[in-house]
Amino acid sequence: MKKYLVWVLALIYLCSCTAFAENVDLFGEWYSELSGMPMTLTLSEDYTYELNVDAGDTGTLFAEFGAWEYDDSIITFTANDDLGDFRLLDENAAHYTAETITAVSHGFDIVFKREQPQFFAPADANADAKLEDYSGRWSASRLAALGMTIDAAQMGLEFTIVVDEGKVSLAGGNDLFGLNVLEFDCAFEEGILIAQSVESVNGGGLNFTLRLLQDDVLEMHGENAETGEDEGTLYMVRAD
Repeated sequence: MKKYLVWVLALIYLCSCTAFAENVDLFGEWYSELSGMPMTLTLSEDYTYELNVDAGDTGTLFAEFGAWEYDDSIITFTANDDLGDFRLLDENAAHYTAETITAVSHGFDIVFKREQPQFFAPADANADAKLEDYSGRWSASRLAALGMTIDAAQMGLEFTIVVDEGKVSLAGGNDLFGLNVLEFDCAFEEGILIAQSVESVNGGGLNFTLRLLQDDVLEMHGENAETGEDEGTLYMVRAD
């Protein structure tokens, strides 16, 4: 009789666990973003996981693999040993709700959802922009570099310029481009402001293009004057 009762209780327990697992519905892909880069967390039915961070045209920036467990709304991630000391997801730190998985990465929360997040996409250029349309005070809203698009306020970035009849003056904030001057002149060509070989602190020069977009955002792109290497793009909003 005791053996029978134990068998029945065990069967009830297994059935309840199966029903609970079905209700949880953790398996499959979950989506988030890291500094504007898409993140995909895949929880497989064999209790392995894969985390990919996509850097756009440059491909996968980071991939993490390992095993996962679930117990009472807590997901435990155990990364493969061959990843070394670096890992993106903290162990024993992910919380599951009906719609989200909130993981922790080096002290910061990353919220994964079933739906892919909406990413920033710049508007088309304003082909009818006039020189006077650029005039005013502009502050950085986003910085795009190395495949990332970073919210300026979220990262504590400050960069402000004043544009007046083709002259660009640095008006405060972080020295994002490492310039050795406080102002520089631009030529106005086909609706775009262009500056060539602006002196930088490293002794080289930077070329800039300032383009007004259709949503009245100013796009400021810099590149190395000698090598053509991308120095990043600022998206700026009016500050006056």
